[in-house]
Amino acid sequence: MADSGKSNNQQGASGSEERPNTKMEVIQYLEGQGVTEMYAVNPLTWCPHLETVAPLPADTTVLDTKAPCEKCGNTTENWICLVCHRVFCSRFVNEHMVMHGVEDGHLMCLSYSDLSVWCYGCDNYLDHQLLKPAKNAAHLHKFGEGLQ
Repeated sequence: MADSGKSNNQQGASGSEERPNTKMEVIQYLEGQGVTEMYAVNPLTWCPHLETVAPLPADTTVLDTKAPCEKCGNTTENWICLVCHRVFCSRFVNEHMVMHGVEDGHLMCLSYSDLSVWCYGCDNYLDHQLLKPAKNAAHLHKFGEGLQ
């Protein structure tokens, strides 16, 4: 394969533009595309439902981020319940994690897509030290290394 002489971050989608690498370059690029608003997710640092999070079983060091939904077998966008450690699909697939939360009252779950934690009770993302073992176990499976 011939080398074009350009690095991956120099060659854009059209082959002639440079990709943005810094925060300012990304902002300028997005503004050039007509994007006028951007949003940031600010997770809660505490919620009253943290007390329902169950520790991982002692023999669990890795969470299988490719595990299928227990109800429909979907493997594209799943969550693990942080109360009982069962895996269900997202609200954008067949809503099985949402239904699990409603039916069983288990409100805390971890996304296998982006490793974020959602609390259905607070209707918000959450980031707390108590969640690190589960996030680390999922990160280890997904990326082959633990969180730093």
